[in-house]
Amino acid sequence: MAKILVVEDDKNLREQLKELFVIKGWDTTVASSEEGAMGIIRDYSPFDVAVVDMCLSAQDRKGEGGVRTIERICK
Repeated sequence: MAKILVVEDDKNLREQLKELFVIKGWDTTVASSEEGAMGIIRDYSPFDVAVVDMCLSAQDRKGEGGVRTIERICK
């Protein structure tokens, strides 16, 4: 079974993605922030796939938070 990490600050979208992935039979964990994702990765790694929102906050219009999160996940 695939292990999926969803990092999304929008609660509704985060829960919809989780529901979709669980229906598909995938083990899905969610985080609402970069720091939340890093804590989950420390405790529950490895994941097969990470689905990361490029703009992790209302102030992040350039996608810097999402890119930074992906870079940290890959380390």
